Amino acid sequence: MTEAYLRFENVAKRFGMVDVVSTTNLSVARGSFVVFLGPSGCGKTTLMRMVGGLDEPTQGRILLDGRQIRKPDRSRGMVFQSYSSFPWATVAQNIAFGMRYRHDISAADKRERVRTYLDLFGLADFADVYPSRISGGMRQRVAIARTLAAGSEILLMDEPFGALDALTRERLQVELRQIQAREGKTVVFVTHDVEEAVFLADRIIRPRHQRYPRRRAPPRNPRIAEILRAAQPRAAPDPQRHGVCEMTPPLAGKSVVITGSSRGIGAGLARAFHEQGATLHLVALDDGVHAVAAELDATSAKADIAIESDVARAIAPLRRIDVLINNAGLELMTPLDGSTQSRRDFRRIVKINVIGTMLVTTEALSLMPAGSSIVNTASIWGRVAESRFGAYVASKHAVIGLTKTWAKELGPRGIRVNAVCPGWVRTEASMRSLEKMAQDTGAPQEELLDAIVGGQALPGLMEPADVAGPYLFLASELAKNVTGQTLGVDRGEVPW
Repeated sequence: MTEAYLRFENVAKRFGMVDVVSTTNLSVARGSFVVFLGPSGCGKTTLMRMVGGLDEPTQGRILLDGRQIRKPDRSRGMVFQSYSSFPWATVAQNIAFGMRYRHDISAADKRERVRTYLDLFGLADFADVYPSRISGGMRQRVAIARTLAAGSEILLMDEPFGALDALTRERLQVELRQIQAREGKTVVFVTHDVEEAVFLADRIIRPRHQRYPRRRAPPRNPRIAEILRAAQPRAAPDPQRHGVCEMTPPLAGKSVVITGSSRGIGAGLARAFHEQGATLHLVALDDGVHAVAAELDATSAKADIAIESDVARAIAPLRRIDVLINNAGLELMTPLDGSTQSRRDFRRIVKINVIGTMLVTTEALSLMPAGSSIVNTASIWGRVAESRFGAYVASKHAVIGLTKTWAKELGPRGIRVNAVCPGWVRTEASMRSLEKMAQDTGAPQEELLDAIVGGQALPGLMEPADVAGPYLFLASELAKNVTGQTLGVDRGEVPW
């Protein structure tokens, strides 16, 4: 028997009160082509995202070659349904992007890999062309080539051909199967198309869980019916189910705006709200917001929230806002040393964290009906002092004050206002702050991090996805009687 390369052990996923994936045990052999087949809402994309490390199982664990998957890394490359190419880079530069931080590969070898995959995917004549000048099918070839060039061991593909015309889709299916056989890669592929699954797969997995009530006749084709029955994974019995899995997602159809959503907590929130069925509009200062939006089939706007005209332009395309997440913020050290840099950073932090929050809220209010919700991102440092972070502490304390003030002011309109105060979360900003603290104190970063984690009641450093739950709760009808509150999410770092 072939030893399992990828293994699900009692894996289940739950968002709030919604069971997205029922308890599942599954083994995948190295080099196999596995397809998760099922209708929308059955949990197939969530299973794949957990393999990618973008979501964590609520229970159980997923092992890759004997190692538990805890976060994304380059061993697993993802290709999405949307054309996830970088518009400012040529085809060759897009393929090379995945190797950008591979210091174990020489520059010459990187160039050779790019040439190899350009030839392999029939893109050699378009190496210096920008994505806007090539077809959708070619852009998907670029995305697949980029993932393979990066050296990923597993290729994760979420309905990558769903937006293509029939002829292009069939051609890419053939090419993908040939390349997978030649490269020997393990592929996890998500689709709702039975014919596509039968053509591509060595093995078809049909996630058992379905969130929505369905009454469908069995397939008329006996061969397809047999495939679907055989593809059913094993699931542990659950005698105490009360129909929760038949609920529609609590935020389905809600229009949600999230600022600061290009990375870190904001990107994690965008993915969590997307899983709950929300319609997203993402706003951030950098171009990374467009990549996140493409992944989640969302709209996006690049804007500086501290500039009134930028905010107006970012909100202008919307007609309704049910949930506003004011997450954009700046975290910098501002020691009271009288330096020009500290004074400049102090002004920047207050301008973005406080004035920016006010400008976005003011612009959004005219589109927010009764029953809508505002959730501000504050910080545990808005409740306590932290040396050398005066501007950040003051700004987050101000956000807490605005939250309580706006809750009283907007309550008569039926709009709820709350804040979430995250503790230490592993983001680019927090790691930069840790590095600066290490430079200033002379202590190793690992020692400082151990001291931070050691002061928590619960062990471990939080990832961006870990703080999404309170935002989902405060944005939903479950919190219809909650307003003016600040909810701490810090693993017990601060006594609330």
